Amino acid sequence: MRLAIYSDCVHVKTNSGKVGTDVHIFVRQMEMLSKYFSEVHIFCPFTNYKENDIVTTYTQKHIYFHSLKKLGGNSLKDKLKIFFYLTSWFKAYKQGNKLSDIIYQRFPNNIYIPGFF
Repeated sequence: MRLAIYSDCVHVKTNSGKVGTDVHIFVRQMEMLSKYFSEVHIFCPFTNYKENDIVTTYTQKHIYFHSLKKLGGNSLKDKLKIFFYLTSWFKAYKQGNKLSDIIYQRFPNNIYIPGFF
C-alpha cells in the first residue's frame, strides 16, 4: 500500500541533502506511520535551510517529498494569496491520487476543502 500525506508542516533540505523539519514530533510520527506502507509521499511546503536551523531529518528511504509553496500568514493579503495557488494544490492532489492508494490530509480545515473535491 502507498500513502500520500498533505501537510502544512514546513520542511527544509539540509546542506547534506537530507529533508527535515523543526517540528520534530512530525518526523517521528511520519516515520512510524511509514512502517505500514511501501511508499509514503509527503506533499508539504519547503523553505530555505539556514545553518543555525535545528531540524530533525528523516531516515526512512521510502518517504518521498513533493514541494509546495509556503502560503498563509497573518495579513489579509497573505490569506488572499492562497486563491492564486489553488491550481497548484489541485495538481498536487491529482498527483497524490496517482501515486498512492490512501490520502491523508494533515492540516487546518480551510485547506482540507479543496482536497475534498
